[in-house]
Formats: sequence, structure tokens, C-alpha cells
Amino acid sequence: EVMTLGPWRLSSMFPTEPLYGRFVAELIEQSPKVRVIEGSRRHKDGRLIPCEFTNQALRWRGRWIIVGTSRDVSQGKASAARLARMSAAIDQAGDMILVFDRDAMHYVYVNDTACRLLGYPRETLITMSPHSIGTSYPTPEDAAAMLDRVIAQHPGVVVEEGHVRRADGSRVPVEVTRRALRLDRHWLVVTTARDITERKLAQASIERLAAAFNLSADGMVLIERENLRRLEVNESFCRMLGYTREELLAERASVRNHRIRGPNDPPGTYSYMRTEAEQEALVDEVIAHAPRILTEEAEFVRRDGSTFLGEVQRQGMLSQGRWTIVSGAHVLAEIPERDRERFRAVLVVIDDQDAMADF
Repeated sequence: EVMTLGPWRLSSMFPTEPLYGRFVAELIEQSPKVRVIEGSRRHKDGRLIPCEFTNQALRWRGRWIIVGTSRDVSQGKASAARLARMSAAIDQAGDMILVFDRDAMHYVYVNDTACRLLGYPRETLITMSPHSIGTSYPTPEDAAAMLDRVIAQHPGVVVEEGHVRRADGSRVPVEVTRRALRLDRHWLVVTTARDITERKLAQASIERLAAAFNLSADGMVLIERENLRRLEVNESFCRMLGYTREELLAERASVRNHRIRGPNDPPGTYSYMRTEAEQEALVDEVIAHAPRILTEEAEFVRRDGSTFLGEVQRQGMLSQGRWTIVSGAHVLAEIPERDRERFRAVLVVIDDQDAMADF
């Protein structure tokens, strides 16, 4: 069947006899030059098969003949397409990705994120060495020793934190992951670096919050609105009531440890204990008035049964769609009037909503 068909019947590039004739004329004019092109061969069922064509015009016994070969490149085309998609994905990755040739001592690949974060054009960055970028390995010898350690741990992964130096001299904190790869008798070190500036800022905010929370002389409590569970208590609150932190966190934010002044109580008397429903209503009132701080006086009951008069301040905090109640208490009988504003000062420190949630 093939022998009875004209060559143009099988070609998608030269589908008519005149077009194929012009192509043959070009081959004869360029003889004996070999012409290599990519195109498609039409299958009997109508499918187009990607092929690489090699064509040459030769003079034989006074006649011109066209010698042609075709090679199916479907698999190669599919692989190239996958590689192109992968390369595009790596270039658009949020992390820096750099591939370093240990033998040649230079980068063989850097993605767009690395160029953007470090402030170098790709042509410049790819000629640099790790010691020019990282601050942990300031000399070529230090960088080479680091690369050798990564290779020695192949196929393991080495993870560390450090800083990279931008083109403008500024430093960026990063989390670096390195893995060695053996390819064509060359050791390559694939490095992924993630900018952790936001993480470091959040960590510092959480540490400041923790310091204010734990060092406060006032009793501090974080309460989850969803089920009125205590999320955290500080040491002052534990000492104030005589319970351990574990005991207080194991139960709901119960109303049993303090009484408020009831509607029929004379001045200075605190005999009323809220019900669970009233406690929930109080929490909802705090949320409704957020970010205002609501204050009330109450009589607290210690573990040993003794009591003290205290002032309670509550504030609602919304973070990541969830409400947390920040509650503070101090003993009025033992603390001078001028020091009652200390809790408000602590609440000023607790100003970062996301840090509040992480804490």
C-alpha cells in the first residue's frame, strides 16, 4: 500500500504534490547536502506521528533519487514536554533552588526565585560559589568542606539554618536543605533554601509574649471560647490559687474558683457563683465588646479554702477565625492601687493576633 502512495500522502508538512515537488527541487539544488527537519508522518488511521526526517538528493545512473529516513520521536517529544513543565514549575517554586557542580565548583542551575531573592541576574548568579552567597561558609575552603560533607552523607539530606547575602549586602535568614546527586560521574549538590524571615519575626513575637505572660505578677489565663477550656496559665495564677499548671489545664475554665457580688449581697460581700450558662454568656459579652477590657471584682477561693478579693480583667482576641479570652487577675488586698494597671500593660504586649494563636 505504501508503494502505491505518493510521498505527500504520508506527509503533514507537504500534503500536496506541488508542495512536495518544490521540496524535492530544493534538495536537488542543495545536493549532496543532507537536510534534517522535524515534522509529522500521517498514520493510516489519521493520527499524526512526530518524526525526525533526514533527506538527501543523489544522482544515480543519470537520474535524481531522494533518499529519506524518518525516526519516531514521540517519546522524546513527550519527555521534552515533561522536562519543560518541570523546569517551569521549578522556576516558579517559592523556594530558592540551586544546583552546584562540586568538580567544576560553580552552579549549573539556579531558579527564578533564587535570582529574585538574592538580587542577581541569572548570568551572574550561575558563576558564583556558595561562599559568595552564604554567610556560614565565608571562604572557598569552607564551602568545599561543606559540599564534601553533604556528598559523604549521600543519599541523606542535610538541613540547617543560616543566612544568605543579597547583592545589596543585606542578609536573609533561610532554612537550607542539601542533597548530593551523582550524575555522569559528577557530584551535584542540590540546594533548596526557604526564606524564614516571617517565621523568625513570629518566633520573636511569641518569645516576647511568653516572657510577658510568664513574668507577669498578675495571674494570667488564656481561655478557648469554643469549649471554655484553659489553653494556658502562668505561674502567678497557679501560686494565687494553690493549684499546679497541669491541674488547671485539665479542667474547663470553671466558675468554682471565684464568687461575684450577687444582686442581694451587701457591699463587700461576694456570695454568688455563676452557672455554666452564665459563664458562657459572660464570655460572649467579652467578645461582643472586644477589644475593650471588661473588669469586675470577685472573691477567689484557694485550694486550701482561704479566700482573697481580686480584680479580674478580660479581653476577647480574634485570631485565625477563633476567639480566645485573655483573662488576668490580681489580689486587691495585697497590691497597691497604683499597680492595678499592670495587666493592661501586659495586654498591650499581647497585640500580635497570629502570635497569640501560635502561643
